Amino acid sequence: MQVLRGISFLLLVQIVVVTGQECSEEGVVRLADGVNVDGVGVYGRVEICINQQWGTVCDDGWDVAEARVACSQLGDFDFANPFTEYGGGSGRIHSFSCAGNENGLLNCSSDLDVDYCYHFKDVGVRCYYGSFIDLRYHNI
Repeated sequence: MQVLRGISFLLLVQIVVVTGQECSEEGVVRLADGVNVDGVGVYGRVEICINQQWGTVCDDGWDVAEARVACSQLGDFDFANPFTEYGGGSGRIHSFSCAGNENGLLNCSSDLDVDYCYHFKDVGVRCYYGSFIDLRYHNI
């Protein structure tokens, strides 16, 4: 089981922590300007593909439920940890409100292309495998 998780993690890193990927599938989520820690998890700014354009997510209302949905879109993670004001994004800004059990952010209540938020308030997420480990203590 661990070997399979390790393999899927390697594929995940290739797919979601690359900022130059094309935006062609509606609702796909990626992590930008982030880091992956082999076997532990990934973190970065949450970006979502809407109308063939990458956009960011506003921190208004962003918490564990929304982070859980984003991490489930990114892979088979066991824990999600939200963080606000990751910043640094570009493009349109979106807002989501989730219960935590949705299949994707676009299945949550949403406000797309908001005009009340700014990129310094773009959100991020940490997605972990296995038991909870705080990535701050792994020299990343």
